[in-house]
Amino acid sequence: MGSVRVMLFTIVLAAAPMPADAGLLSPEIGWQASLTFDTHHHVSGTVTIVDEDSLRVDDFTYDGGGHPVYFYLGTEETEEAFKVGQQIGPLLNGTIFDGTQDPLLLDLPVGQTLEGFHSISVWCVRHSSNFGSGTFGPVPVPEPAAWALLVLGCWGLRPKRTKKRHPQDQKS
Repeated sequence: MGSVRVMLFTIVLAAAPMPADAGLLSPEIGWQASLTFDTHHHVSGTVTIVDEDSLRVDDFTYDGGGHPVYFYLGTEETEEAFKVGQQIGPLLNGTIFDGTQDPLLLDLPVGQTLEGFHSISVWCVRHSSNFGSGTFGPVPVPEPAAWALLVLGCWGLRPKRTKKRHPQDQKS
């Protein structure tokens, strides 16, 4: 009887309507872009789509050079797209990021969404220069066979137990 109640409760929750302010559910949420390494300004990091108007930048590196430098969104990973793209986040130049700081959280301006933007750049506005960029895509999920190999590998690394034999246990 208890399991019937749990099943009924789950069904009721699944049928509950979403609140009006829940936001869009985008298939791109969770997608990531790896910022390419720029030899002049040492740009790298991983940018993740958090929701329809927010991004998180992990392990970000940048030497702080250039004037002025911001994150820019583009419809594609090209110079032309970033020139007319959307500025997002704080002014970056003047601050050195070495990858050990907390993740950066970037919010689009009020009323803007990530709809139509597929790439991100660390963009020098004055020189229209891309210091490092990437295109958003789904995070690869390991194949079931890869998971099986991982589990078997971990199983093989377990400590082996050997039964100690005492002289009194041995048969003569």
